[in-house]
Amino acid sequence: TNTTSTTSTKKPHEHDEHHEHEKPHEHDEHHEHHEHEKSHEHDEHHELDEHHEHEYPVEGDELVGYPGSHKKEHLQETEEIVHEGESHEHDQDEVKPHRAEGTHAADEGHEHPLPEPHHAEEEVHRRESPVGYADQGSRKGNNEEGLPPHTQEVHHFIKPRKTPLKQPTRWDPVEYDLREDSDDEFEMTTALRPVYEEEEVSEMPHFKNGEPDYQGEFLSCFDEPNLLYRILNREEKTWAFYNDTRHYEMHVQFTFGKHSVLEPLENTKMYTKHDGEHVAEVYVYPGETEMFVKGKVNGFTSKLRAVPLSEDYCKRRQELAEETIHQEMAQIKEIIGDEKDAEKVLKACLEHNLPFVDPEFPPCQASLDTGAKKPFKHLPWARPSSYLPDDLVDQVRLFRGPIRPGEFDQGELGDVWLMCSIAAVSENPDAILNMFRHPKGAEAGKRERAVGAYRVNFNKNGLWRSVVVDNYLPISGGKPKYAKSSRDLAELWPSILQKAFAKMHGSYALICSGDPLHALQDLTGFPCCRFDDAFSSASRSGKDDLFQDWVKYTRAHYQMLLSTPGKDPKDENPNDPKLSKRYQSVGLLSGHAYRVLDAQYFPSHELRLLKLRNAWGRNTEWNGDWCGDDEKWEQYPEVAQACDFERDDRSTFWMSWEACLYYFNGGGVCFSHPSLNDYRVPSKFVACTPSCVLEVSVEQPTWMCFTISQRDRRGLQGAGEYQPVMLSVAQPLENELYKVVQNSSADASHPLSDKWTFFQARDVSLLHKFLPEHSPYLVIPRLMHMDGQGEKTPYVLGFSCNRVVGRDGVTVQFKTIDKDNKVLHNFPKFEPETTPVEVEYQAKPPHKGYPEQKMGQSVY
Repeated sequence: TNTTSTTSTKKPHEHDEHHEHEKPHEHDEHHEHHEHEKSHEHDEHHELDEHHEHEYPVEGDELVGYPGSHKKEHLQETEEIVHEGESHEHDQDEVKPHRAEGTHAADEGHEHPLPEPHHAEEEVHRRESPVGYADQGSRKGNNEEGLPPHTQEVHHFIKPRKTPLKQPTRWDPVEYDLREDSDDEFEMTTALRPVYEEEEVSEMPHFKNGEPDYQGEFLSCFDEPNLLYRILNREEKTWAFYNDTRHYEMHVQFTFGKHSVLEPLENTKMYTKHDGEHVAEVYVYPGETEMFVKGKVNGFTSKLRAVPLSEDYCKRRQELAEETIHQEMAQIKEIIGDEKDAEKVLKACLEHNLPFVDPEFPPCQASLDTGAKKPFKHLPWARPSSYLPDDLVDQVRLFRGPIRPGEFDQGELGDVWLMCSIAAVSENPDAILNMFRHPKGAEAGKRERAVGAYRVNFNKNGLWRSVVVDNYLPISGGKPKYAKSSRDLAELWPSILQKAFAKMHGSYALICSGDPLHALQDLTGFPCCRFDDAFSSASRSGKDDLFQDWVKYTRAHYQMLLSTPGKDPKDENPNDPKLSKRYQSVGLLSGHAYRVLDAQYFPSHELRLLKLRNAWGRNTEWNGDWCGDDEKWEQYPEVAQACDFERDDRSTFWMSWEACLYYFNGGGVCFSHPSLNDYRVPSKFVACTPSCVLEVSVEQPTWMCFTISQRDRRGLQGAGEYQPVMLSVAQPLENELYKVVQNSSADASHPLSDKWTFFQARDVSLLHKFLPEHSPYLVIPRLMHMDGQGEKTPYVLGFSCNRVVGRDGVTVQFKTIDKDNKVLHNFPKFEPETTPVEVEYQAKPPHKGYPEQKMGQSVY
């Protein structure tokens, strides 16, 4: 017996066919293990961790403000920030803010200082001095005068406004494709969007995260916009501050000249120093406006700091939000007791018209950071009715416009692998809609949403399942902290989809970093496989076999993703920003995924081009060969015509095959097809014998895809390695024997005909073309024996076909096979001794997000 072991995209146990046919393909128990392959989904080379691009830089734990010489304060030079959840491998963009040099005097309002305070109508000059660094909440080093530490109570989860928000002039119907919601399951026909009167061009700042609750002249306190604004109302002689960030509290301290006559307002605390100067302090929290002082000002200096939200603040906000949550849970408990089954609790809420709170994934800290390497900050949870403006509460919908890639904000969780997969799926809006369709019909979905319950359909561990969640979301700065719609906060589908995915895995922390191909398979059910080895081989050899596969994949409308490295494997310092800078210099992002939309080959020019899109649709600025501004498009007009090139289209870009091999480090393909009928059979191996094999017959040539799925290890404590599995297809010979003609490989589209290779992987797939003259075939799941293996190994056998099985000339019967059959011992030829067996299975037609549960000895 000859036994070989080679590297592939998954951990293989491989056997070459160099034997007489009557001999088995034996395996050696001492195979070489490829450590970088066996745990593929946790290999950092392939995973995509997210570095959120923060709105502004930080220095340690805080931003430090300098009063500027032109009505603005500047930021200290800063370091990058790493968001909560995990330490991530990808580098932030380095921010180079302006630094204030020295101290300056600045006139405001072009007035001159007056000797007596009762004549001072407005601030007249400003003394400037740099602000020293201080730990969060500490006054050490900045408290030479012995002032007491500033404290400020938080009394509201969301601070009530004193002035109304800007009001729309009218409400128009939202725009959407009628075909996307033909039965109005998602109530888009009644959805309205606010339309505001166009204002004349003014110097009014464009606020990013809310609206100030006081009117006046708005002065940005930093050169960077959307941080802190001072509001100066000259008529009322009043100052206020507005915080336009979402994650920072602004510590404001002003020292006013001794001739100033001022009254502290609301939460402002004022002290008089021994020299007669007045010190006023206030904290301004995200999205809030704080009234500061009123009266006459005669000179001032300022110290401004932007500090990450303190733990005390976060816990207090969480406590305030929990008051409502506990009240709702108490109402549910009165009806159904301590029931923990979400479906039963939802049923009780529907019967008694109570707001639904999910007992399986409650709005609490454990749902955020269970399994995290370090604890998350405490976050309040809120329903949309709590954080949206009152006039938008009745407009909350899953969908409030066309579904397009890039129409959602990925948030700050570190789940870019999931977000880019969602963006890829959203290229087909029907696929997203189907994920939210209720298994029991449109009316059932509307009733559940009325009590705050939402369902999302996934394919997890090989089976279709409907995951129900409530609509409580983690909040920061008055908005959802994680995934959300980028165009309309009343549109919930990105937030609900992410939350359901987090519930399915145990917490938000447990969906930080992963393989985008795994997420694609969970979202769509379509088999996926990576082509990293083929990509690496092409990079070394320059051959274009892989490119020709991509041409076929794009013509078949399969979804392909390419990934850029998150760190340079040659660099000993994983946080070195050199790699990030190198990618930025050519208009790419390191540690991100890009969707391949098209592949074109031009033999006359030996030219291979790829059309790419950032996976969540952000505008790109690729500036290499064949970028949007490249003169080659004019030099080769026939290429531009074949590519449908549009110079003004900045949502996608073209790149040469050579540049792709240089800048990307791998990727994969999802064999998606919108018209496939899908079937799933829960099964198990008992002592390496499958509980079910498939007998397949066709009346005309038919392609089918088969997948073995094992339970995902994500979120499972103490989960071992995946078991080594394989799929075999056998067809009859003339002498009443069967022969194995194909075995699964690392690439579902390239099965093996002469090797028996078992893969330790979550999912193993095989594509095969069935012919009438070779029917009936046998499709046989295989498990290789390993030391320490349990007696029973569960798995799900899935298969799909573009014809309806049981009709349309395709039949599939369920059979059992004896444990002593030679095919289970690696003989290529064997006797087809099978017995019919009745099984439960799922059958999902195309264009539906949920399956029918069936039972029988064959698919019908």
